[in-house]
Amino acid sequence: MKKLIAGAAVIAALAVASSANAADIARPVYKAAPAPVVYNWAGFYIGANAGYTWSNSNGINSTSAAGPCDPASGGGCTATPNYSTLFALGATGNVDGRLSGFIGGGQIGYNWQVQNWVWGIEADIQWISGGDKGGAFSVVVPSPAFPTAPVNTTFTGSRSLDYLGTVRGRVGFLSTPQALIYATGGLAYGQAKLNGAYTANCVTCVWRQQPNGAFSASDTRFGWTLGGGVEWLVASNWTFKAEYLYYDLGDLSVSGRIIGTNPLTGSLFASHFPNIESRFDGHIVRAGLNYKFN
Repeated sequence: MKKLIAGAAVIAALAVASSANAADIARPVYKAAPAPVVYNWAGFYIGANAGYTWSNSNGINSTSAAGPCDPASGGGCTATPNYSTLFALGATGNVDGRLSGFIGGGQIGYNWQVQNWVWGIEADIQWISGGDKGGAFSVVVPSPAFPTAPVNTTFTGSRSLDYLGTVRGRVGFLSTPQALIYATGGLAYGQAKLNGAYTANCVTCVWRQQPNGAFSASDTRFGWTLGGGVEWLVASNWTFKAEYLYYDLGDLSVSGRIIGTNPLTGSLFASHFPNIESRFDGHIVRAGLNYKFN
């Protein structure tokens, strides 16, 4: 009897152990999900951009002051107003030098990051399509000595912006780990050109050389820029941005003196002092692609 009871106890123990092992096998095993990959915005990057630009100030302004007018040239220089005053009046006006066109180039920069804040510095340079833009105006003014023979004057002006670059600071906030909203501003620079030419047709002055002439200026201008944009992570180490910038390079001007002479004596007939001026500022909308180095 004791042997029977001992055998039953061994069988029961084996059954319990087997049941426990089966329960262990059936219990599901849970593994922790992998941590999401967080993009690190800090570091050097390089990229390219393309977009469109248009000028904010479009006028090419011409003004002029009267110069000497030789009384020996006749009543046209002794009258009020005289020839010099009329030539100066005819050289005063405005033409539309609207600049617009496609813009494209490259950029390089560096970012720092602390939690959701990203800041850095970026430099870029772009070339602008379109060439010279401008126009002309004509003024008909009465001849001081011969009211029936007016003086016809024409001003022709043009301007261009060959390239445009910036060196800017950027500061932004990560709305998500892959999306940066930023503001930017700093230095702007560009190659600005300005041209102007004056012609006069004085019927009563046919025996004199007319006060005609041309002037031009070309200068690397420095100013400021301000704007903002959004940049997204689109692939490993690749980001895409959309950006707006306003730039202001200030005014470019050129002045001179235009003289008409008596071709027989070489003496001065009439003269005036023109000044041409235009402001170079405008807007840029563009998209860009950057690659960040590890």
